[in-house]
Amino acid sequence: MKRFIPTSLAVLAALIHSHSFAYPATENISHYTVGNPLDQPRQQVLAIPLKSAPQGDLLVTANGAEIPSQTTATELLVALELDAQKHTDIAVHQLINGKPELSYPKQTYAELAVRVGGQVDDKGHYSGGQYHPVSQMQLPPSHSIGNKLFKYEGFGWESEQVAYRYYFDHRGAVDIFGKVKDSLSLADTGLDGGDYHSLSDWGMDVLKVGPSLGIGAVGAWVDNALIKPDPVQNMAVSIADGTLQSSATVTHSGWSMGDKTLDLTTRYRIRAGSHLTRVDVTADALAQLATGIVKHGVQVLTYAPDDGSWGYIATFGNQSLNDDDLGMAVFFPMSAFDSFQTDAANELVVLNNQPQAVHYYFGAYWSAHPNGPQSADDFKALLRNEIEQLNHPFTLTPSKP
Repeated sequence: MKRFIPTSLAVLAALIHSHSFAYPATENISHYTVGNPLDQPRQQVLAIPLKSAPQGDLLVTANGAEIPSQTTATELLVALELDAQKHTDIAVHQLINGKPELSYPKQTYAELAVRVGGQVDDKGHYSGGQYHPVSQMQLPPSHSIGNKLFKYEGFGWESEQVAYRYYFDHRGAVDIFGKVKDSLSLADTGLDGGDYHSLSDWGMDVLKVGPSLGIGAVGAWVDNALIKPDPVQNMAVSIADGTLQSSATVTHSGWSMGDKTLDLTTRYRIRAGSHLTRVDVTADALAQLATGIVKHGVQVLTYAPDDGSWGYIATFGNQSLNDDDLGMAVFFPMSAFDSFQTDAANELVVLNNQPQAVHYYFGAYWSAHPNGPQSADDFKALLRNEIEQLNHPFTLTPSKP
């Protein structure tokens, strides 16, 4: 049987609170009704924003049984499965004088693994020692591409369905690790002696990135041209690894662009069971941003509805490094959409900057994955399904026990 598959959209902008019922003096309990407005079953991660960080984890039950959750400083994430047009009741428990211990199987992972205890030769190449995950890292000025300081040349994040990596250097591109089975694989990828460009029992690197953005990386759109975030004075990343959600936030400080010097902050986040990465971009000094997909000469699909909340740009065809079909898509809010563009290396969408940052999603769908698209029609159906879920998130309302 297929494992729980989540993804999700936040729908409640209020701090979890206690209703005025007779609860045990040791805890506060909040009750909510969650609804699935679609005519199809859904397995997703529901996000409940918090006004302040709780003191310890929150425990969630549905029909009296504990269900997977993750508490962050700003959100309570809950793994839910709902049939078409159905509702369920959940209860959120917050201990007043204690902190619950929660333990669920990990369904996401993020890492930057740095070589520790090795040697460096006169060409600046590292060897020996071991790779060790770090929560924060500033790019060393001496770093060079391919010197093996970082595992797989940068940082990565994954669900059980797909993994992505960011080249932690001036290339500023996102690559794809396709999977042939649902599993977490990054921890064992890129180790000395391994080759992630060849098919293994978990999958492989499936994308030739070249000078492009890869999939979903971001740049500036100035004078009808894409400008990557380079050169910069400093580049740093912070990693947040979690059970239902993992993320990586990269900061480009002192980005020199013409007569401007600006900072760019980009957060890449994935949730359990999803192919989608959400991207949140902050760059106050830019009027427009651009993102997109590497150009491989395959079919290009665009969707920008006048009355819709979300559109997309996508490509599909024989464009994987395994010489088989790969679909890639960027989903964007129509409120930020400006135009579709193209250059020598990319199929692009231009987005107008927003006061509260720009956000969009991207996803990769490899034909070798158990649920991967086997035809262009399969891929188009996947795109329609993602749009439906983005346009119709779970509903959430306070309720009585």
